[in-house]
Amino acid sequence: MAAGDIDAYVARLDGECASTGLENPILRKALGSVFLGKKRHADAARQLRRAVDAAPTDFEIYPKLISALEAMGPAWSRLEAKAIIPRRETRP
Repeated sequence: MAAGDIDAYVARLDGECASTGLENPILRKALGSVFLGKKRHADAARQLRRAVDAAPTDFEIYPKLISALEAMGPAWSRLEAKAIIPRRETRP
């Protein structure tokens, strides 16, 4: 798949998700993997973050997202890790 093809596909998917209000975490995870393979780490992180938001119990997503963030640099890794790691409830 050429770069323009995948970018057009992502744009179409984004539009469909916006208009229907439904997300496709399996497809987002797959797109994130494709972007990782192409070393497009910021694009991978965007797709994988959306996958996590839609399917937080799909634990296959997290290592991929962490890989993308680490490739973007330590500042991104630390910043996003705070948003990704579920906060524990504090109980009295």
